[in-house]
Amino acid sequence: MKNIVIVAGGTGGHIYPALALANELQNQEQVKITFYGASDRMEATLFPQHGYCFVGLHVKSGKGIFSKIVSILTMLQSFFYCVHTFLKNRPDVVIGFGNYISVPVVLAGCVLKIPTMIHEQNQEPGKANLFLGKFVDMVVVSFSSSLSFFKNNARYYGNPQSTLASQKQFQTHLKDDPCFDKNKPLIGFMMGSLGSSSVSKIIDQACDQLKDFNLLIVSGKANDYNFTASQENLKIVPYIDGVQLLKECDLCVCRAGATTLAEIASCGTCTILIPSPYVPNNHQYYNGLALSNVGGARLIEEKDLTSDLLANTILSMFQNPAYMQSMRENVKTLAKNDAARLMVEWIEEFIHG
Repeated sequence: MKNIVIVAGGTGGHIYPALALANELQNQEQVKITFYGASDRMEATLFPQHGYCFVGLHVKSGKGIFSKIVSILTMLQSFFYCVHTFLKNRPDVVIGFGNYISVPVVLAGCVLKIPTMIHEQNQEPGKANLFLGKFVDMVVVSFSSSLSFFKNNARYYGNPQSTLASQKQFQTHLKDDPCFDKNKPLIGFMMGSLGSSSVSKIIDQACDQLKDFNLLIVSGKANDYNFTASQENLKIVPYIDGVQLLKECDLCVCRAGATTLAEIASCGTCTILIPSPYVPNNHQYYNGLALSNVGGARLIEEKDLTSDLLANTILSMFQNPAYMQSMRENVKTLAKNDAARLMVEWIEEFIHG
């Protein structure tokens, strides 16, 4: 039985691809998987909920001088803890999915000459992976353009979340909801798991111009905006399985997180992307640009977004079915539904030489 350590955390964009890879590893062979992450972030509850062993690390991050000193000290403490733990129970491979929490764990693997892999979800790599990429044995990227950021040990396999999205099946269908008219197209609005109050206001104002559609608004779990739209064929929910929405809607208006884009490509969804401007290095914009450049999505920056622009863009797209179909076909060219399998095969190839 192989002993595998996976470190991921901070956001769902890091966590869900890690879970997708873990699922593939379990499907292919007998493995013991231990997840590492921050003890006070969402991974501390999410990984155990999926039945995995979890080791919480006390690593802090911040921008001030004092916060940076604390961050370095807690990083070093976690590094030595991982070295000690790995010496007692040596993993066969250590896999990191980005975020600062991955640095001490993956680096401990490198120092102990344990095979190491990192996965980069975004088109513009984060600082943690750029640093770790200098030391690890294997680098997997989600966008072909990301290969230039790493050495010759990088491969373009895609995001393992694509594998999971391609395999998902659902027993009930969204359009069967009594709120909807089955004869009308379904438009989904999904601004990430937490939501966006600023974009929600614009969506709310645009609804009045979209009365010929079924509208499903996923408001987000931490969104304090109160929607006022109350027309027929409109439903507002705080959360939904994003893959189901992407598979069943005729058009989705959403953020451009790396995991979401992997799911969009896998599902072949027609989308309008509104990248979040509140992320490091504006990486959602560059993620979305990768889809837009191949004609696989419409891209609107939040600074340019108005209710009229959103509504008019939607209406013009539905007036051109051929364009929407070409968008679906173009985005599917970016799908890498075998990403998880390829990562597992590379791990096996590296371990066994």
